[in-house]
Amino acid sequence: MDSSYRSVVVRLLVALALAGGILALGGCGLFGQQAEMSSQKQMDFEPSPPPSPPMAEAPSAGMADEAAPTEAAPESGAGGMATAEAAPADRKVIKTAQVDLEIRGIEAAQKQILDLVDRRNGFVSSMTVNNYDTGRQAQIIARVPSDYFGEIYEAVKALGKVTRDQLGGQDVTEEYMDLERRIVNLQAQEARVREMFEEARTIADLLQIEQRLTEVRTQIEQYQGRLRYLKDQVGFSTLTISLYEPGQAPIEAPDGWELGYHLRGAWLALVRAFRGVVYAIIWIVVTGSVIWVPLLIVITLLRRWAARRRAERARAQEPPADRS
Repeated sequence: MDSSYRSVVVRLLVALALAGGILALGGCGLFGQQAEMSSQKQMDFEPSPPPSPPMAEAPSAGMADEAAPTEAAPESGAGGMATAEAAPADRKVIKTAQVDLEIRGIEAAQKQILDLVDRRNGFVSSMTVNNYDTGRQAQIIARVPSDYFGEIYEAVKALGKVTRDQLGGQDVTEEYMDLERRIVNLQAQEARVREMFEEARTIADLLQIEQRLTEVRTQIEQYQGRLRYLKDQVGFSTLTISLYEPGQAPIEAPDGWELGYHLRGAWLALVRAFRGVVYAIIWIVVTGSVIWVPLLIVITLLRRWAARRRAERARAQEPPADRS
């Protein structure tokens, strides 16, 4: 009797525990439905998982085995989302590179780089060329599609001797996804605010709704502008290329007397002096014309006036002609 009584009591306890678990799960489901209805008003709200049914101890190994998959399911789902977000194909990376090259023939290298960038549907944002006594230097800043960044980068390095090679990357995946979520949430808020116009009854309500709508639209446009910038930076990588072509080395003075060295130095000095005199004359003639041209006109007018005065005086001093 004792063993049968104990078995009946155990079965009653198990039945009560199962009934309590079913009621708790039903209440959790109702709570989940209420949370889902409230999430329609607030898009970024994520309800926490419902608490597990209150059970002091697992009555049997079978029930423990049935409960284990139920608890492990959300963990596997969350892990799957984390893996999907961290997948390399979905990363948003801004790629940059700085390459300095020493080359022979700067014009040919420029043409090759421009053709290479244009062939891959890229574009040159800026290009500068400087001429110095010791050589020539050019800098090209190109924007190339990220899919062809590695190809163009390696092709540029093969044009000459690499003196500087620097690669950079900025991972903006988190900011990119956060902006997308914010834009979606704000667009949902904008739709709800627009629906509130139909419920407004007074002018004050209309003004308040209009102000709120303006704030939401401003935030959306700010986030969209930042998102467009990130898309442009991620889609087109920046490649900065500096080209240097060494010039003719300066003439070094020999140890002894060298007539050719001195003749060449004197000739170059004479050419520089003659060039300076020509430049000075051009500057004097062009810039000084505002002074000497009016002065020349005044002097010419004064000389003509003085000549007329002398002629009048001469005619006045002539004796009168005899009348017959």
